[in-house]
Amino acid sequence: MGRKNIIPKQKDDTAGSSRKRRVAAVEKVSKRKKIEKSVSKSYLELKEISDYVDSSEDVAKRSVSGDSEECEGSGSNSDDGDNDSLSVPYLSRYIFVERYDLRTIINEVGSFPTKISVRSRMDAYREFKKILVDQELKKRFKRSCFGHLRNLPEHLKFNGQLVHYLLLRLVKNDKIRHKMWFCINNKPACFGLKEFCLITGLDCSSYPSESKMKKVLAKGDDFCFKVTKNKNITVANLLHLIRGNKLNEDQNFKCCLLWFLHTMLLTKYSMKVVDTKLIRMVDSLSFFEKYLWGKETFQLTMDYLKKKSNLKKQKEVFDEKQKASYALFGFPWAFMIWIYKVFPHLGEFAGKSMDEPLPIPRILRWHTLKNDKIIEGDPFKYKGKVTENVHPYIIPTVREMKMDYMITFDPYTNKVKNNILDGLKKELEGVTILTSNEDSDDDGDLGGNPVGVRVGDDDSPSTSKDAARTSSLRDLHKSVAELEEAVLDIAVYIKEKRMK
Repeated sequence: MGRKNIIPKQKDDTAGSSRKRRVAAVEKVSKRKKIEKSVSKSYLELKEISDYVDSSEDVAKRSVSGDSEECEGSGSNSDDGDNDSLSVPYLSRYIFVERYDLRTIINEVGSFPTKISVRSRMDAYREFKKILVDQELKKRFKRSCFGHLRNLPEHLKFNGQLVHYLLLRLVKNDKIRHKMWFCINNKPACFGLKEFCLITGLDCSSYPSESKMKKVLAKGDDFCFKVTKNKNITVANLLHLIRGNKLNEDQNFKCCLLWFLHTMLLTKYSMKVVDTKLIRMVDSLSFFEKYLWGKETFQLTMDYLKKKSNLKKQKEVFDEKQKASYALFGFPWAFMIWIYKVFPHLGEFAGKSMDEPLPIPRILRWHTLKNDKIIEGDPFKYKGKVTENVHPYIIPTVREMKMDYMITFDPYTNKVKNNILDGLKKELEGVTILTSNEDSDDDGDLGGNPVGVRVGDDDSPSTSKDAARTSSLRDLHKSVAELEEAVLDIAVYIKEKRMK
């Protein structure tokens, strides 16, 4: 009997030990995978920081030499933050927002859910790609002004709730048509033409002369008649023409450009009649391909994000019916990608490319899968990781500054003065990231620096033109050395943060 009692007990101990070893092995593998994932994410963030350092070094050199056209014009439109793209005297610093009135829409109407529909649909683009079976037509589209967007992620999901709850944080004092200022847990961030250009890679240059436009429109009368037969034509009609054999190769290509522009960028209602002005313009291919479609798309997108969404009215509808909805026209995908960039901790809802070099324009870096989570509820409601780090602006890298869309970039001249936001913009000049002040419990400070990185002084020049007057080679080398040291400090901080 004694042996019978002992033997089963030994077997139980052996089985229990075996289970413990298996559990320990699984935990070890899981922990290793988490560490590897953390290291890979840290590497990507480090690479972007390194790009910013390269950008600041490149601009500093050009500021010293004083031979850059950008240096000459940097002071002319300093009211508009888009024009001061590469002035980076600071990596981070403390900023206090008590002096600024940054009340947002949510302070007035409160938080409420809604449904957002997007007219620019990725599924429509997938259907369009199916008709590009002709190799010559595919090559021509690849080389066109929209060709870089041919690799848009097929399953990129639009996070409507994410966009809606950020729009509720729009600063009420922001009356500038071409910008949107947000304030989330006392951290401001700005979305404007420069951010849109960096994300989409679309042309945001200057407008052509009125006489040039008249000549182009007159020249396109014959092609317009060929396509429309003096009747209204829709997107569906365009696809039918492309699939058919009534048009020659050149005309087919022009219709492809028209379809992409009307359906993906200047998107309103899917069944809306195609503007005959666009049909006339595309007949002059050289003019059409150099036209500022980025600015046109940006303005349509902004009109619906900032004004026509009418969140006060939506709140009234929600209070009455317990539901609300609105549509976004233009290309709001760029705004959603900007949100992922500005709030790095929202990256769990989208994947980011690890390719080297990083894809540009930046919209090509992000993707989602069919089974990826969609944000539900207000992700900005609670303090914590979502708003722990915020990028107030997107700073272009050296490689991006060499791209055509940044070389020809022409910012809006801000004619509306806003003492509050103008002061905030000046204080944010050169700041690449805002982090919570660890010494503060109420999250009332902006730009707290957890790793003690600070490059430059409070009276450092804020524009390249000022820097050209005061910088010297000795200061340049010192600044670059400090930036390199700062990157190493940030690397250590990121790794420690990820390991926790």
